[in-house]
Amino acid sequence: MLNYTELQLIKAYFEEKNIKIIIKSSTGIGMEYMGVGTYYSIYVEDSNYKESKEIINIIKGEDTTWEN
Repeated sequence: MLNYTELQLIKAYFEEKNIKIIIKSSTGIGMEYMGVGTYYSIYVEDSNYKESKEIINIIKGEDTTWEN
């Protein structure tokens, strides 16, 4: 789950890379609502999953690729 700020960073980066995403919030798919306590999920095509997961981890500060 992502907060609104993380979502906006990821969305901008993915748009630049032409990676299509679907955004889902607690109010439904595509209904972006900037509110305290609102979290978002994103969905990507299988072919973009690995790259997308790495990008999200870096943006969230959870990059662990150096450990492997």
